[in-house]
Amino acid sequence: MKQTPFLLTLIGMVVWSCKPDTSSSSTQNDPVQAMQAVFEYSCRGTEPSFWLIEIYKDSIVYLRAGLPKILYPYQKARVQGDSTCYTTKTKLYGKETKLSITVLADSCRDGRSDTVYPFSAIIEKDGETLHGCAISEPLK
Repeated sequence: MKQTPFLLTLIGMVVWSCKPDTSSSSTQNDPVQAMQAVFEYSCRGTEPSFWLIEIYKDSIVYLRAGLPKILYPYQKARVQGDSTCYTTKTKLYGKETKLSITVLADSCRDGRSDTVYPFSAIIEKDGETLHGCAISEPLK
């Protein structure tokens, strides 16, 4: 597929652009622990096109193949039973865009790579629903 090199490059850029918080001495000497502190959740899916959401302690990053990156302000999650819900909004080109992320404690299998993730994710963005998988730490 022609999109495969683009998607792999995009994933690589996202992974390599993440810089661990080195302000804590406990993570400075342990790169694995430092990487685990990078995000609260990373959600991803492949339909209708590749998308990725990274939830950090100060922002939520939304990436979708062929579209510009959108940064949303971080809003504290609501935990309800086995689900963790984030709701946020921002302005993009003068228009409000809303994002709702629900991470469920239910395993999920990536249909393309057959990778099993510990969480599933349901994304609501401006009336569109996306389904995908999520992790709360980098895959080993």
